[in-house]
Amino acid sequence: MNETYNQEKVLYDHFTGPKWNGWCSEKIDEETADFIDQCLRNSHTTHDISVDREKLDMSHEAWVYVNIGQYLDEDFSLFYGFDTNQGILTWNNSD
Repeated sequence: MNETYNQEKVLYDHFTGPKWNGWCSEKIDEETADFIDQCLRNSHTTHDISVDREKLDMSHEAWVYVNIGQYLDEDFSLFYGFDTNQGILTWNNSD
């Protein structure tokens, strides 16, 4: 993980910024899904995680459905006990 990249702050700033103004309670759009995907890549996580485009209408502000792809290293502890490649990414709500 990139210790200098503050993923939570980047997401907070995006959702409180001019596009959403802290009010993304309905659903996210493709542009925001792309932004979140880029944020996940920038954090240099060891797991391939991306926004589930089929569930954009159920994803909002701090609750985003994701697909978990292949593991990029041998540390499976983060997903131990799960038998699916889907999940929900959450972080502190911006409002």
